[in-house]
Amino acid sequence: METTEIKYLGVPLIVHYKMDGKYYAATRYEPEELPSIIIEEIYITDSEENIYDMLLESQIDDIYELVNSKLEI
Repeated sequence: METTEIKYLGVPLIVHYKMDGKYYAATRYEPEELPSIIIEEIYITDSEENIYDMLLESQIDDIYELVNSKLEI
């Protein structure tokens, strides 16, 4: 499992995620395929409580987009 730090609504978060899939270059017959991330856990910095289950689906989607943009996937 990999981790990254982001800020969401001014709150510093540590996001634990794993990569699913891998990169495949585009060919004449198939489009490019990129790996995706699967968020496993979300912690507020300096906290030991996983807040993933406390967040709304829309908030998790926002965090997913922030992690994706940070990793440039």
